[in-house]
Amino acid sequence: MTPLSRLTLLGRALYGDRWRSQVARDIGVDERLVRFWIEGSGGPTEQHVKALKQAAQRHMDRIVEAMGEDDN
Repeated sequence: MTPLSRLTLLGRALYGDRWRSQVARDIGVDERLVRFWIEGSGGPTEQHVKALKQAAQRHMDRIVEAMGEDDN
């Protein structure tokens, strides 16, 4: 899977249809750059994907914490 495909899949899973601006914030780039990537101008690096994976893990950790450990 390409870095752009991975970024897109993770972004949609995390944020739904309005994923681009949130992903840009998570990986520290301007939203316009994310749009350029989608339009075929260059693409994210593995470091961008890694940053988004780390953001996804933080989101998951917060969700698990909010659900409570002893609430089955």
